[in-house]
Amino acid sequence: MKKSFLILASLLQSLLAISQTDTAIVKGQINSRDIKTVKIEWFVDNNVYDIQKTYEGTVDNHGRFEVRVPLSRIAHGRITAGNYSHYISLLPSDNFFVEIDADKIKYVGKGGEKNNFLYYIETKGYSEADYYKDHNAGELPLKKFADKMASFRDKRSGLLSEYMGKSKLLSKKIMIEKEPIHFNKIEKGFVDYFLADNQAKYQSLLMMYPDMYEYRNNIARNTSELPEEYKHFHTFKNLINDNLLVSNTYINTVSNFCVTKWAEMSKSNDSKIKKIKDITYSILFDSLKGKTQEYVIAYKLCNSFAADRIDTTVFKKFTKIAKDPITINTVKKAYNNYTRKNILIGKPLVKEFVETILEDTLGNEISFGKMMEKYKGKVVYLDFWGMYCGPCRTLMPAAKKLKDQLEGKPIEFVYVSNDVKFKNYWSSVIKITETDKNHYLLKDGFNSKLMQFMEMNWVPCYMIFDKQGKMVSYSAPLPNDGAAKNILLKLAAEKTTLN
Repeated sequence: MKKSFLILASLLQSLLAISQTDTAIVKGQINSRDIKTVKIEWFVDNNVYDIQKTYEGTVDNHGRFEVRVPLSRIAHGRITAGNYSHYISLLPSDNFFVEIDADKIKYVGKGGEKNNFLYYIETKGYSEADYYKDHNAGELPLKKFADKMASFRDKRSGLLSEYMGKSKLLSKKIMIEKEPIHFNKIEKGFVDYFLADNQAKYQSLLMMYPDMYEYRNNIARNTSELPEEYKHFHTFKNLINDNLLVSNTYINTVSNFCVTKWAEMSKSNDSKIKKIKDITYSILFDSLKGKTQEYVIAYKLCNSFAADRIDTTVFKKFTKIAKDPITINTVKKAYNNYTRKNILIGKPLVKEFVETILEDTLGNEISFGKMMEKYKGKVVYLDFWGMYCGPCRTLMPAAKKLKDQLEGKPIEFVYVSNDVKFKNYWSSVIKITETDKNHYLLKDGFNSKLMQFMEMNWVPCYMIFDKQGKMVSYSAPLPNDGAAKNILLKLAAEKTTLN
């Protein structure tokens, strides 16, 4: 293992990447004495690997605040004050003033106008969140959904054109070919990002909706006849578009499609592809083209590091093709975090875990550290999941089966959900998990100390802790993997003296 570390470190050192970090300054006035903090949260400043960050500023006695955000490229998230939250986008060297009055918000200064536009389309019902409403409901037939999303995409582009005072809609040609255009109030960098992300979200929704529609309407998975709009993006040729790389949604979509193709090819009887890794390499090295290949491989490497895995063949391929400072710096950081996380194995919980706040089924807040103390003397199989997560729900029957197989052993299955609570939330949780024990809600979700420290931006994620509460794995096998049972049984059989 040490030799592998040295080889990988040497390969990374050979890659040269220079990027300059600047600071965006957001000052403001809030017309409420009850709000003490303004946050810029769910903030994504890296289109390769979209770890969400939070920055905050304290509101003084005069209602004034200031938030400083380091960044080197366009970034986006939400600005939150009390119960109100709005989309925000920042570019390096932005310096503007914000006035917040309940649910109304206004920006003045360098970089402020693009955020006035985001608030404008929010009031019109065309925000990013509005994009996903019909998808999450899953009620529209496939053809109607595709037509509505195409109209929604075009309307958003049209609203940008109208807001900027242009006489006609920005054409798809501008979006796809990136012809040079000049705008007075809103920076071209934002316009390029908005149009690319607008298209990327449309593609992403068409890729995801059939699964949601079938789930919501109790239809067997992958049995619906797909209209042509959906089939169009189910080929790498039509899906790949380097001009959309500024959007992290695009990179996620292509990466997810790689997984879909991997699943299809793994079931194929094609004699040319016999091994799982051969399928992976065929997709990453042959099917992907252009800069998209570099970005997606970088994304895959970051996910692998986060899951405590390294594929040296993919890693070496990246070192040969990597040219963009964004991908190089992102992979370097992910690798450094990988080595840092491995130091946690076999050690007592770090403070970022201990201090993370959870909520139990009675509405009581409890720290992660206090929660883990309840299970001292038992092995803990910890499931981070979410109601919105299809794979999370799909794995619950396997978790129930594994739990039943291990009944009577000193093993606890603990469920930490990453949701926003809704009416009858806990009853829904119990129904899905098929157990009423050991349920907790992760306060602050992906912005919690634990998630930020581990740079987790996905669920499901499983962790295993031994009888002393020390971490055994931060990326444990799934419950449908026989390795999970073997690890849990081995730990349960160990005789441990508790401190």
